[in-house]
Amino acid sequence: RNFLEGKADTGEVLMPGSDGARGWRQHLYFTFLQWERKLRSNLTIAAGLRYEPYSTPTEVNDKIATLPHPESDASTTVGGPLFINPSKDNFAPRVSLAWDPTGKGRTVLRAGGGIFFDLLGTRELLIAGARMHPFFSRAFIRNPRFPDITNGIAGAKPSKAPDGIDYYVNQPYVLHHQLTIEQAIGNNWIAQISYAGSRGVHLPGQLGNINPTKPQVLSDGRLYFPDGAPRINPNFDQIGMRRTHFNSYFNALHVELQKKAFQSRWAMQVRYSWAKSIDQTSSTVYQEFSNSDLFPTMLDYRQNRGLSDFDIRH
Repeated sequence: RNFLEGKADTGEVLMPGSDGARGWRQHLYFTFLQWERKLRSNLTIAAGLRYEPYSTPTEVNDKIATLPHPESDASTTVGGPLFINPSKDNFAPRVSLAWDPTGKGRTVLRAGGGIFFDLLGTRELLIAGARMHPFFSRAFIRNPRFPDITNGIAGAKPSKAPDGIDYYVNQPYVLHHQLTIEQAIGNNWIAQISYAGSRGVHLPGQLGNINPTKPQVLSDGRLYFPDGAPRINPNFDQIGMRRTHFNSYFNALHVELQKKAFQSRWAMQVRYSWAKSIDQTSSTVYQEFSNSDLFPTMLDYRQNRGLSDFDIRH
């Protein structure tokens, strides 16, 4: 009924004098070396090393504010850098091989693995770079008049609820590895079975609030967050934060059967994958998935370990 009558429960409005416009600048650098050699007639190996550092984002009008110590800072810090650059040691090795154990070209074993870095930049700046005091201020209004929310802005108190990115970030990276066996069947068919896996470390994720009320430890060790108790940092309301504290695990089995082109025009391929994805959060920017920024407690991220929101078994 409230929906049909246009009765809103809460509203969020940008306060006068603040804005979300930013002119970000960032430089990315990439270089790659690769070595490949045929050790035998039936064995080829390749190795590479990629180096990809980047600069900390800057803003053309110096509209940068940070919260280096969200658990104790009395206010945001105006001025850069946006975060401490973690990319100076971004050396990413990778190696692969292809081996024909019989030497007849009918069976091929392929294996490879490497480290791949996740660059911190545009994705994090979409929200975290623009929703920090004093350049950005918003108010939460209870039961605003619909549809003109500005009717409730008079007398509204600006919220002390920043939404940023950790000042001391880690460098996110993923280790990928794969093993494939390919077998020729007859003259036109090829069967393939492969394992693919990855392990994500220091992955970025969004937390809706890292400033809850101070918890009490119950007799059984559980944490209880009493309503109305002082927050961990009483200088702020809720604090949204993007952190690089999360891990992921992915394993998959792929089976494939393909028929090479016949009659010079047609080909056929069928493929099946059985996979499982586990992580501690599936959200990196802002609520890509339902409830993705809600954690049992920010004091132990392992309690949020489970199937990824995008996990697809078959």
